[in-house]
Amino acid sequence: MVMADAEGGVGSPVLDRRFFSTMTLGGRLNDWHTEMLLFDMDEVNRVGLSGRGQLSFYGMADTIAGRSDLGLRVSIASSWYGQAGFSRGLYELIFKGNANHVGDSMALGPFSGQYQTWQKFGLGVFNKRTFSGATLSFVTGQDFQRLEVRDASLYTNLLADSLSMSYTGEYMRSDTANKGWGAGNGLGMALDLEYNRPLAGNNGFISLTLRDFGVVGWNKNTEVYQFDSVTTWQGYSTEQLFGLDGGPIVSPNWRDSIDVEMERGVKWQMLPFSVHLRMLRYFTTNTLMDFSIRLQPGHYSVPLVQAGLSHFIGDRMILSGRAGVGGFGTFSLGAEVQWMPGGNWYLRAGTNNAAGLIMPAARSIDAFATVAYFFDRKQ
Repeated sequence: MVMADAEGGVGSPVLDRRFFSTMTLGGRLNDWHTEMLLFDMDEVNRVGLSGRGQLSFYGMADTIAGRSDLGLRVSIASSWYGQAGFSRGLYELIFKGNANHVGDSMALGPFSGQYQTWQKFGLGVFNKRTFSGATLSFVTGQDFQRLEVRDASLYTNLLADSLSMSYTGEYMRSDTANKGWGAGNGLGMALDLEYNRPLAGNNGFISLTLRDFGVVGWNKNTEVYQFDSVTTWQGYSTEQLFGLDGGPIVSPNWRDSIDVEMERGVKWQMLPFSVHLRMLRYFTTNTLMDFSIRLQPGHYSVPLVQAGLSHFIGDRMILSGRAGVGGFGTFSLGAEVQWMPGGNWYLRAGTNNAAGLIMPAARSIDAFATVAYFFDRKQ
């Protein structure tokens, strides 16, 4: 069997699809829109994105260690993951400015953001009946960036002719000399596990999945910056700008008190692994109840809990609907269709938040799809 699957999405409790689309595809954010988002924000807010594409081969004819119920699995995958926690003040400064804070300080921190991309080349075994299995993968790190700002503030004096910004924190980035897919800026290993157990009387099943449990050592050109800075900008003199005093126009005067330390070397980082527990149980002859919880350890991701129903349409199609809460977004309603048009093909597509596909005000958007082909299977 050959299987190709892909998934991706972005979500936040406070940012919406219109904001994500404008920031990625370009355009203009209206004042009423940025003001509406600001009104809904807490002091600390979160946003996250993730995606994965994978191609897998399952050897149904293989025999492993003399056991005909075991087969060989070979896979190649590319994944990306990002998350950030940001303050209300930082959003206001970027999208609304500092006009409402003259003679006052704006709290811009704390801020925590991380983004990484990696590829996996895996080899494993699986049970042909339940598809439980384990895969060990060689990992190549493509890109890693992390910014941690512990404290940051911006002061605008009463005359609005001087700004002072202070910030402390750390910035880490992987080797910048190599770019693109398979750049190999880091090397590591990862483990994927899947355990599927049928319920009594084949009345459904329970599934437990561990994905991307591993570590990457980013190479010796990885840079880590420690910074503790205070920057003051006094701007242009109006008389100089218009030449009223006959003197030359001078550039803005920056007065910095900067303490930046940088080191290079190999840095080890865990991959953003996930744990997924799911149970499907027959409610009627053609309908299953579906309950799941997905954990993605991280600063700003909360458990994603979902519940729904799956219904057979004939013997070749399954329609599913589910409600969920958590993850990087808020409450969501999803839909999924599975279709087996012939004995050899399996098709699957869906979303965890259908509103995100049609409503600009939706707080998350995602989609997933799978295509599989079974060799030597009767129609």
